Amino acid sequence: MPKIVLTADIVERARATSRLVELVDTHPKANGLTLRITTSGAKSWSTRFRLAETGERRRIQLGRYPAVSLSSARDKALEVHGKAAKDIDPAKERKAKRAAADKAKLETLSVLAERYFEAAAKGRHRRNGKPKRESALKLERYYWLKHIEPAFGKKSVHDIKRGDIQAAVDKAKPSTGRQMRALLQRLFTYGRWLEILDHDPSHFVETDAWESRDRVLVESELRAIWQVLDEPSKRIDAKINEGLAAAIKLCALTLQRRGEVAGITLAEIDIPSRLWILPGARTKNKRTHAVPLSSAAISVIQSVKERLPTDATHLFPSARGAAKTIQAATLTRAFIEAAKAAKLTNTRLHDLRRTGATTLTSERLGIGRFTVSAVLNHASDTGNAAAVTAVYDRNDHLPQKRAALDAWAIELLRIAENRPTETAEIVPIRGRMG
Repeated sequence: MPKIVLTADIVERARATSRLVELVDTHPKANGLTLRITTSGAKSWSTRFRLAETGERRRIQLGRYPAVSLSSARDKALEVHGKAAKDIDPAKERKAKRAAADKAKLETLSVLAERYFEAAAKGRHRRNGKPKRESALKLERYYWLKHIEPAFGKKSVHDIKRGDIQAAVDKAKPSTGRQMRALLQRLFTYGRWLEILDHDPSHFVETDAWESRDRVLVESELRAIWQVLDEPSKRIDAKINEGLAAAIKLCALTLQRRGEVAGITLAEIDIPSRLWILPGARTKNKRTHAVPLSSAAISVIQSVKERLPTDATHLFPSARGAAKTIQAATLTRAFIEAAKAAKLTNTRLHDLRRTGATTLTSERLGIGRFTVSAVLNHASDTGNAAAVTAVYDRNDHLPQKRAALDAWAIELLRIAENRPTETAEIVPIRGRMG
């Protein structure tokens, strides 16, 4: 560690070749000032100091050159040693100032929210956390921007009271109120984790109880919606194209979730094996899911593929670019338009999944609930031991699931074509589970 009286010219011309170099300034006013030079050419100032009472030695950074000049670095070193002589630890003092500055920046809920969203994307929003899905963060941001930020964004996190939150939740629709409370609880919990807050004002906020939906479409309703999906362009009131109509049909035929259908990639589809392999990264329970494809489902997929460009990677690319897929919310809006054209009321896209599951377990088809649960890829369809086995078993009750989805496709097309029950061909279910 060379010791030399530094000058502005020496500092400017100093270089490190094969390893890091430190030059100690021996000027009377330097007090152990050190110039550190890395092999990449970066230069920074630091100084060592000793606390008066304890004798403990420490180093503190004084800034980077040329932002901090030689004369400024010497002044800073003098200040550090002056404080150390009074037994004031400059390093701890600086840390406390930074913590106070961070706390001041996080005074408003908007700043805390942005920090939460950034941390949640990396899984740093809680202990042992995992990165939140993009879809989950997008939903949270929607409720934040639409309902929470206008009411609380500019308020200090310390000034928001339970009564304020309760009033805002009471004004919203029940489902919106529940989402608002849930997100506020996550934000305040994150604030407590950062030690910015010592309590959660949303903790005792009440919302309307969630009601389980049990809507199942009858045959006439299924027929009406399918007729709209068959020829969307001829239904003046249906503001959906053939691609969206095909996606909704695939939701009905496979009984998978709207987001899973919307995001299908061509690589996930194996036509010769009549399989759609959903990777765990795209499923709700994080498990790879093999979805058998009925002849009707394959027909829908083939019709869509015929209209795709040769370089397509997604079955349902977004209008904003072939590299993106349509959003789950886009399917929801398309189904609402189709339901209006079919003159259906109180009907949602998820009702198709519930209708299919209910039909499968009906007396007519007689599929066991265990099989239906496997088709729907519910997390609770197996016990703990079976769940571990599922990690290694890629077949995942494939024959039973295939028979069930084939039977459902035949029944759905019979209903759509308005054929009587006795003429329908129902695939025999062998090896039935449950």
